[in-house]
Amino acid sequence: MARGRMARSSAVAVATLALLLGAAGTLARAGSIDAVADAIDKFEKGFRSTAKHPKDPELRRAALAELGSFDTDAIAQALVKAYADIDDEVEAAQVRKEEVDDRIETMVRGQEFGERKFTDQAQKQAYDVLCTEARLIGDQITALHELQTALSARAEELESDGAVAWLVANVIGGKKLPLSLKLAVARTAGTRGDRMARPLVQALARATGAEELAVVLAAIAACGREAEEAAPAAIKALKHDDPAVREQAAWALAHLAVAAAIEPLIARLEQESGRTQRRMGVALEILTGQAHGDSPRAWREWFTKEGADCLAGKVPLSKGRSKLADALTAPADPKKGVYYYGIPQEGKSIVYVIDCSGSMQASIKGGGRGGPPTEGASADSRMEATKDALVEVLGKLTKDDRFNIVCFNDVVVPYLPAMVPGTGKEVQKAQAWVRALQPASTTNIHDAMQEAFKLAGRGVADKYYKSNVDTIFLLTDGSPTRPDNQPDSTARILDSVRRWNPTKHVVIHTIGIGKDLNVTFLQQIAKENGGRFVQQ
Repeated sequence: MARGRMARSSAVAVATLALLLGAAGTLARAGSIDAVADAIDKFEKGFRSTAKHPKDPELRRAALAELGSFDTDAIAQALVKAYADIDDEVEAAQVRKEEVDDRIETMVRGQEFGERKFTDQAQKQAYDVLCTEARLIGDQITALHELQTALSARAEELESDGAVAWLVANVIGGKKLPLSLKLAVARTAGTRGDRMARPLVQALARATGAEELAVVLAAIAACGREAEEAAPAAIKALKHDDPAVREQAAWALAHLAVAAAIEPLIARLEQESGRTQRRMGVALEILTGQAHGDSPRAWREWFTKEGADCLAGKVPLSKGRSKLADALTAPADPKKGVYYYGIPQEGKSIVYVIDCSGSMQASIKGGGRGGPPTEGASADSRMEATKDALVEVLGKLTKDDRFNIVCFNDVVVPYLPAMVPGTGKEVQKAQAWVRALQPASTTNIHDAMQEAFKLAGRGVADKYYKSNVDTIFLLTDGSPTRPDNQPDSTARILDSVRRWNPTKHVVIHTIGIGKDLNVTFLQQIAKENGGRFVQQ
């Protein structure tokens, strides 16, 4: 009996000690007002950089340590300000990069797809200087993005309700803050579950613009069942005019476990087509545990027969696995429809990003590397095979489709400055342009993909946009390089694509030609952006 009382007393003491230690830890993270203010002051002085007096990125990264483990809304504000300031630096650097790129393109105009010939050595040196400058600016942008990633990671470590609530209230709806930061805050809030569900529900009720809706819906999806109060607003968002918002609303509803969402999702499925329709089907499969794919008829018949049980709470919701989602990236079986290198051409607004580097002159039958061409590609070259395949698939476009082409080597050349309809006349002009392409120089994948997303409408800034493009095909036979022919970082390209395609509305398929490929890199681009990878 005494031992029992002693055991209980010991257990209470341990529990009390744990609570006290937890409270002490929370207080330590919060810190005194003076200590937090001093930490922020040191951080801002160490992090601040100007155009006249730029600070080394590593020193700026080290300044983050000044914030210690403090966890308050003031820390959140300091991180957000620093992130936004870097975004201004990135935008200025992007503008300079575009100016340099324009000068490079002017110097090689008319020689984009052939051996570069300069009037004298001075002109060649000027060209080389510009290419090096383009690489250095690219390195600067990469370093700035890495700083933003570090700031974002620190913000995601914040756990206090005050700090996270401040982020939700002030960042998600912020008109001038970058989209990448808003999405980071959405991830942070979403992982807080029950603590942040209510503020997110309130934020969704206030949301108006497409960007704010997409960001809050992403956080709601991460919260899951804890945010079920958001279901009415998410259902309303299913009717938004931006398909990316509709898709994000469906994804949120898939995880809220609310039976009232089933019929609106089916109704939306009946009105959609293509990829957005399939994503509605994925949401329904996850929500209901059924496997009716993207067939409106099958879903309607099932709901008529069994929907009452769901509405009555007799069926567990939001526990399903989508077979349709698995099928969307599985190897295709080209028995019907239009296929490009074995990949279904299902998009209605497509950009073909085509490698025209020197190695594309190599034989399609072999895996050897090609060098800079002197008299164009041979009849059995990768380039000629690629042109034939592109000419063929362009011929299968319809007047309801829209398309463009971006060809690249060390420079990037879009076919036209904007998307065009797939009418017979436009297709014939594009096919003639494709037939004239020749391989030359190196493999600037980064800038080619950036050009494709410019055609989608994003511009140089980290802002939300309603995409003019739903599908990108990237075809290459080699590893990426910079404008000055130095190897490029695949991590840099992947990070940039994540920033250009934050809602994953644009599907990216990758096609590798030959054996001299970074297969892992091409597979990852496709996987992260809902596409397929094939190797020829």
